[in-house]
Formats: sequence, C-alpha cells, structure tokens
Amino acid sequence: MLRHTANESMFLQKPFSTSKRTIEESVVEALRTCYFTTPLTFSQPQQSDESVTPMLEKYTLIPKANQSVKVLAEMSVFLLVLIQMHRQHLLGEVLDLIPIFLRYINIKLPEHLKAEKNYNRELVDEFHNSQVRALSFIGYTAKQAQIATVISEHTKSITDAILMLIDSFHPEVIIQRRELLMSLKYLFQSEFKTNFITLIPKMCDEKALLGNSFTSQDQLRNQSYSLLADILHHVRMNIPHLLKHIFFLCSRCLHDHQLLPYVQTMYGKLMMNLIEPLIIQSKENGTEIQRLILCNSINSFLRKAKLIANYHLPLIKEKYNKSNILQPQQIKSTTEQKNLQSPSKPSALTEGQQPQEIENTGGGQKQEKSSSSIEANRATFWQDPSSPLSLNDCKNLVRFIIQPIKMMVIALKEIGIEQEPQVVLTVERCLLELFPNGLICLDIFIIGSNFMQGGGVGNVYQHKISSNVRSKEEKETLDSFIAIYTNMRSSSFERVLEQHIEFLIERISINPILQNICSTFLTNPATMNKTGQILVKYLLTKLPDLGANNERATLYLKLFKLVFHAISCSSNNSDCDTILKPFLHQIIQQSMQYALEARESTNYFLLLRALFRSIGSGTHEQMYHQFLPLLPSILQQLNRLQNGSHLQSIHELFVELCLTVPVRLSSLLPYLPLLMDPLVCALNGSPTLVQQGLRTLELCVDNLQPEYFYDHMQPVRASLMKGLWHCVSHGDSHSSLTAFRILGKFGGSNRKILLDAQNIQDFNKINKNEEKLPKIILPFNKIHIDNNNEELINNGEELIQCTVDLNQIVNSACKILRSQTTTTSNSYNQLAAANLLKFVLLKIFSIEKSSIKNSSQLVDNISKFISNFKKFDEKSTKIYIICSDSNSRELAINALKGIFICVFNVETREKFLEFFKVVIKYLTINGIFEGKDRRGHSSMNSFVLIDVIAQTLSDPCKDYCHAAILALRIIIDTLNIIYEQNVEKICQFPSFEYLFEKITLLCYSCEWFSKLGGCTALRLIIEYYPPLLVQKYCIKIVEACIQ
Repeated sequence: MLRHTANESMFLQKPFSTSKRTIEESVVEALRTCYFTTPLTFSQPQQSDESVTPMLEKYTLIPKANQSVKVLAEMSVFLLVLIQMHRQHLLGEVLDLIPIFLRYINIKLPEHLKAEKNYNRELVDEFHNSQVRALSFIGYTAKQAQIATVISEHTKSITDAILMLIDSFHPEVIIQRRELLMSLKYLFQSEFKTNFITLIPKMCDEKALLGNSFTSQDQLRNQSYSLLADILHHVRMNIPHLLKHIFFLCSRCLHDHQLLPYVQTMYGKLMMNLIEPLIIQSKENGTEIQRLILCNSINSFLRKAKLIANYHLPLIKEKYNKSNILQPQQIKSTTEQKNLQSPSKPSALTEGQQPQEIENTGGGQKQEKSSSSIEANRATFWQDPSSPLSLNDCKNLVRFIIQPIKMMVIALKEIGIEQEPQVVLTVERCLLELFPNGLICLDIFIIGSNFMQGGGVGNVYQHKISSNVRSKEEKETLDSFIAIYTNMRSSSFERVLEQHIEFLIERISINPILQNICSTFLTNPATMNKTGQILVKYLLTKLPDLGANNERATLYLKLFKLVFHAISCSSNNSDCDTILKPFLHQIIQQSMQYALEARESTNYFLLLRALFRSIGSGTHEQMYHQFLPLLPSILQQLNRLQNGSHLQSIHELFVELCLTVPVRLSSLLPYLPLLMDPLVCALNGSPTLVQQGLRTLELCVDNLQPEYFYDHMQPVRASLMKGLWHCVSHGDSHSSLTAFRILGKFGGSNRKILLDAQNIQDFNKINKNEEKLPKIILPFNKIHIDNNNEELINNGEELIQCTVDLNQIVNSACKILRSQTTTTSNSYNQLAAANLLKFVLLKIFSIEKSSIKNSSQLVDNISKFISNFKKFDEKSTKIYIICSDSNSRELAINALKGIFICVFNVETREKFLEFFKVVIKYLTINGIFEGKDRRGHSSMNSFVLIDVIAQTLSDPCKDYCHAAILALRIIIDTLNIIYEQNVEKICQFPSFEYLFEKITLLCYSCEWFSKLGGCTALRLIIEYYPPLLVQKYCIKIVEACIQ
C-alpha cells in the first residue's frame, strides 16, 4: 500500500471502457489500478440485419485485498483483537508493525489533488480512515512498556502525522474526526503524554476540531468537547503557557447551550482542576495575569448561577408542580363532598385543616416567577432559548459552579489579592451578587428530596425537611458555599452579610437546611463577631414578631439560640462580649415588655432562658456587670409571673428563669428572699427543674453563713424541707443523693419541721348529699380455685359488686380527651371516653333519640308555643335559679365540658360535632321555657351551658376556646330561628344576664388566658349578637374591656 499511495493517480477516478475486450480481460485490466469499489461498464456488440446495436452491462468492481484501503483499515482493528487475546505471543510482531504504521500515517496527499476534476473524495476519506485506524493501533499499544519505549522515539513523527491529518480532513468528515480524538485520548494517557503538548493549540481550534460544515459540528460537538476536556485534564500540569487560553475555552463551553449539560459540567470541573497549575505558575512568573484569570472565571460562574436561579430553576419547579396538580384537586373534591354531606363547621375550628399557600418572598426579591416572566428571562439571559435542565443535570451544574468559586477565592487569597485594589473590588462585587443567586440555586436539592419522598414538589415550600439526613452532594455544595465567604476579607464579608441578611433569613424559612450557613458563620472565629452583631441587630427588629404562633417566630427563636450557643461555646470571651454587650439591655427589656402584650408570650421567655444559659457559665464577667442593673426588676417580675396561674410547663419555665439569672452569688444576696419561692417550686417540679433547684440550694448552703441563709429561708422552711424529703424518697438516684447531702448539711435544723403543726385533710368527712351521688355498680362473678385440679371454677350464683363514683369516671374521661398523645390506643380511648360522656348527657337531660333529629315541624310547634308567652319581666330575668343538687350539677358540667373538648380533638370532632350542636340547641330551647317557671326546684337547668362556656373560655389551653365560641354562635342562631329574627324577643332571653355576668367576670381574672377568653367572647357578641342586646349591656362590656 505504501508503494501504491506514492502514485498520485491512485486518488483520481478512472473510467473503465471495455468496448473492444472481453469481460474477463476488462476485469483483469481494471483490477490492476482498482483501490476502491468502482463501477464497470461492459459493452458487447450484437449483429442484426439492419445495424449493429451495442449491449451495455454494468458491474461493481471490488479491489483486491492487497490494494483495498478499506481492508487495510479493518486490519488495524483485527490486529487489536489479536493482541488482546495473545498479548505475550505477538510482542515481536507488533514491534515490527510499529515502524510500518508510522510510515503509513505520515503519508501526505498533495494539495493540488483536491483541485483535480477526477478527485476521488470517497477514496481519500477511506484512506484517511485507515490512517486514523493505524494511529489508534499505535495509541492503544503504547500502554505496554516494551512498545512504549519504541513509540517514544517517534513522538515527533506521530505529532506531525496528527497535525497533517487534522488539516487534510474534508470539512464534512465525521467518523474520522471522532476516531482521531479517541486515539489522541490513548496517547495523552500514556507515559510520554508531554511529547504531544504541541497538539493542544490545534485541538482547541473549533474549526480544526469539528470542521466547517453544520453536520459535523452538530454531530461531533458534544463528544469532541467531552474528549477534549478529558485530554486537557490529563495534561493540565504541563501546559502553563496555554492556561489563559484554556480558561477562556472552558468559560465559553460553560455557557454554550448547544453542549449537553454534562459537558458544561465537565468544563466547570476542568476550570476547578486548572486552579492548581495556575497557582504554581503565579509563584514562578508573577501574579497579575493569574489574578485577572481567576477574577474573570468567578464572573463567568456568577453569570451561570444567575441563569440557573432566574431561568432553569423556576422551570424545574413549574414542571414538578404540574406533575402534582392532580393530587391537590382530588383532595379538594373530597373535602367539598364531605362539606356537602355534613353541616357547616366553624371557621375557627377548621382553619387548621384548610390548605395553606406559603408565599415565597425574599428580601427585596419578587415572588416565584410566572411563566411570562420566565419567558422574558430567556430573552434576557440567552438569545436562543435553551431547553430547561433536568433535575440531576441542574444539581451537578450547581455543584460545579459553587465548588470552583470556592477554590478560586482560596487561590486569590493565596496569590495575594490585596496587592490589586481593583481586583479586590471586582471580586467583592461578584461575590456580593453571587450570595442571593447561590442561595436560590441551593433550592435544587430540596426539590429533589421532596420529590423522592413522595411529597411532591408542588408543596416544596410548605413541606419542611424534618430529618437531618442530607446527601453527600448537598453537604459538599453547602459547605463550599459557606467556605466562599469565610475566606473573604472581614470588611468584604461584613458588607455582603449586611446587605443580604434579610434575604438569607427569608431563604432559611423556605429551605431550613440553609440554617447551617448562620451556624457555620457563628462558629468560625474569622466571621463570628461580624455575623453575631449583624444577626442580633436584624433579630431585634423582628422581636415583636416573636409573639406570633407561626413558623417564622420559631425561626427567629432558633436564630437567637444559635447566637447564644455560639457565645457559650466560644473560647474568646472578649469577642463574645462585644456581640451581646451592646444589646443585652434591649433584648431583656423588650422581651419582658412584648411578653406582657403578645398573644403567645412563651417564645420570649424561651429566648430569655437561652440567653441566661449562654452567659451563665461563669466566664463572661463583663456580661454579669451589664446585667446587674436589671436584676431587681427581672426577679420581681418573674416572681409575680410564677405566682400566677399558668400551664405546668410555663410555670416551670418562670421558675427556671428565676434560678438561672446570670449574676454572681454575691450580687444575689440583697434579693435572696425572691429566690425562696422559686426554690420550693423547683423541688416539686420536673426532674430537670429539681436538679436545677438542688444545685442552686446547695450553692447557697455551701457559700453563705448559716444564720444569714436560715433567716431568709424561715418563711418557706417547711415547704423547702418537704420538697427535699420528697426528692429523697421519690427522685432519681442522682437527685436523691444530692437532696440527702443537702439535708445532712442543714444538720439538726432539717428536723425542726417535725415540730410544726400539720395540715390534715379529712377524707372521711361525710357529705350530706353523699347518698345521692350517682354511682355505677359493676357486678363480677366470684371465681373459686379448685386446689385438687388447679382449675378456675365460676360460681354463677355469687356476685361481687364494685361501686364507682360516676363523677370520677367523667373526670377521667375528660383527662383522656385532653391527652395529646397520638397513638392508636389513645385514639381508641378518646373515642370510648367521648361515647361515655355522650351517654351521661343523654341520661342527665333526658334527650330521646327521636328529638335529636332536626324537624321543621318541631321548630314551628315551639315557635307557636312561645308566641303565647307574655313578655318577660326584666326584674325576674335577674333571678338565677341554680340547681340545688351541686353534685349532679358538677357531673353535668364536667360531662358537657368533655364534649366541648371532643369538638376540638381531630379524632372525635367528626363523630361528635353533630351531637355537640344538638345539646347546645336543646339547652338553649330549654332555657326559654325555664324563663316562665321561676319557682325553686332541684332539677337540672340550662345554666350549666353558660357555666361550661365560661370554664372553657378560661381554660389554660386556649385552643378549647374555639368550641366555646362555636357554642355562642349556635345559641344566637337558635334564638334567631325560634323568635323569627325578632330582636326584642331575643334580647329577653333569660340566660343572657347570667351569660354576660360570667363572661365579663373572666376579664377581671388574674390569669391572662381567662382575660383572653373573656375578650374573645365579648368580641364575638359585639359582632354577631343583636346591637340592641349589646347596647343593653354596653356598660358592663366597656368596664370589662378596660379592666
């Protein structure tokens, strides 16, 4: 073949004519110069009477194997297969073939052949294909050490051959270019890859790499650029003079929408790997060019991040939102069907069940973009609209946008960015703009996690990821994003955080995992001070919102706790004191002020507890001096609060705040009497509070003079000693030992309590109406044990009777309904308890099943009967006839209050809401008839309904208040139906006077929840009850509201 290719006429098309020869002679003659599949036309003359007519026959001539370029191309592949099967046996033959292949790949066709008219392009393309196959054979065999030695001596010849092939390819050639890149990959993976560095500039030329035709560029672009990225990765440490050009190439490919996303990701990863040789180059040849390269590369990644945040990410969210549209529609249709089948429920009770839409708002940012805004972004960020990325492609791109920026920021810091102020400003501007866009890009990970959990991405901003399990990619990306800003200059970091702190908090409320950003900033010594000050300043502006019962208030509380925890864990006390010292008074004073005004004050006291714990470790001396002026007012206020009526958890919180005030014991001496009551309460509280109380008490006993401490302890000595003895007998092992040790330190004084008179409660006191108490008698069969056969014998004649007070059973049922445990057994117990209360009420009020059904005829009959009543005497309506049987009255109140609780519980609401409405209507109608009979009697009356409404409104659990509000609305609706909207008759309802007295009395109570319940009921009355009725009792209402 080498001899044939030396003849230029081989690549020219030659017509074969066989008019004067036989077919055999023609074929033999044509095969001598046939190198490619060639058509052959044979003409044989035929004699006839009139003329000679030639007969044409067409054949396809296949060249001989020793002259076929195609066979030679396949020989390379055949040899590779043989070498893989018999590597050790063919080593000598391969060494002999290498020089032949080297000579063959260096054959160059003359340039003037392309201008010839008979230029055979197909043969030339096949010839180039055989050369590329030969080059692939050389590249593959170069992996063997023995052959690599021979090939390394001819690297210059191989390089020239490759350059010649690249220049010789036809612009539309595809297969040869692809195989050439694969052979180049083998060569650059060999030991002598540095000898082929001169090929890199040519390979980076897109025209030489892909050709000029549209077809070759379209089909080869992705594969060629992916192979090029792989090759550049292998030689990155050996091309310092080409780094600038390669960075530009990577930046261009990163933004080339014609490349597939995985290829763009490869070039982002390549730019990250090129940072190391760039740093080495800067140490050898100066740093100015390297700074500019890194700065421009950061800007390139920033533009890519903006494209993803503003274009691709909204499209991905919209795509997954559409895929979950059916599920919310099905839920909505099911809910509508239930509403049609059941009576309307109060908005206050069903508000928690309604689907909520959480807006995605950010600091200074618009809400989630609609389709029109997304289309507008297409025109803004790219002239040719590109298809949206898939979820995994977008994840990978975000990873290799943020990680390279981190490496570049660290590289700039190592090179010495401070020497170029202009570069510093440019980098700061880029990172300032990257911060919000990077936070948005990190949402791609919660979209994936919510979709995989089956929750759908449609409610991605509603569904908060409760677990702390994160993927490796997400953790690495988030850590890299954090590292970008922890490696910035302190002044630059401060400007970034000050400008975007509000947006950061907004994104944390959407993506809770971003909370790690604040946590890391606060634990990093370089950023702790600035982050703490900026975050505390921002949270102080949001302190009024801490009183709301929502997720945002919980987030603010968590961020406060993050700051406090960072302070308690830090070893540098001076920096920690500078974070909180300027704001300590403001935090404490405003928290106490807002706690007295807010509807949900618990968060403020939790904030104070976290603050006291963080600075109460004994190492923050400056904070102690700063807190000292606030100590008297804080202790007095906390003592007043802990002496009030609250839930047990809230009461223990106040006690803990009293015991953990962050001051020295010497500063507490003037206020020691204020700690005695909290100490007593602590010893009778939860195990954690008991330990806190014991630590405080032992501290006082060890460090104070006995006479001084005993004098202050005298008012609560008996309660304190009882609490200590209770800890010894009922506490855990640690608390018991501590309490016993403290009793021993008191010495003989701990037994003086035995001389005090004891308060004895007489449980055997006979009640006058005890025999009238309703009881349940439970009979059980008496069972004997047969000693001979060891069997149980049931004697049906003998019975054992167990008598249980019904009131105690009702109270136990109410406790079960109050339980918040969400287990299967507890749900069953709550249903059973509700059924018991329903049975008790049916028997107390003698409500028959037939009367429970709604009937328009029943309403007409009641209205006609009431129309015969005379006008009520206003003086008589002020006389309250209360049932004289107090035990039965208490039983009815407790049972009815349990039904009120059933309406709030999710497990029992649907089954007992209708019964709840029937009881309210029944007692309301019964109250109308009771107004005509003012004689004293001992029967049950409708005033129990008013008592239950008042007790429910004043319940420490404010959620039960909704049931009382619903009852008030049912009362007025029932009166409107019976009196046919006659306002004058409605205002004469006898129970209104008793109702207003009970509700206004709540506003005068000391407990805040009672005040809240009374004000809520008065607001409902003002809005829904007749204005004439409100006018009648306006003085009582105003006085109660003022109170």
